[in-house]
Amino acid sequence: LRFLPPYSPDFNPIEKAFSRLKAMLRNAGERTVSELWDLIGTLVDIFQPDESANYFKSSGYEPEWTETALGPDAISTLDYDDVFRQKRSDRTARAKG
Repeated sequence: LRFLPPYSPDFNPIEKAFSRLKAMLRNAGERTVSELWDLIGTLVDIFQPDESANYFKSSGYEPEWTETALGPDAISTLDYDDVFRQKRSDRTARAKG
């Protein structure tokens, strides 16, 4: 029988990614469910492979596991600031229109 250690978000890479995602969602301030889902779909693409690898490494995973999990061709070109500039301009246009 092997006992598992108590749960700690410090050792779970997805908790670190969710923390960043939640901060971006709060910053955007979307007010409807459909706008929120659209924003989540856009923001998920912002997470870069090297950033995700750092979440794994800081959680204690071996570097070779991290490379295998993320794959060599996973690259995103979206910029966080560009996404929010577009969302703010869309929201402003809707408020005026």
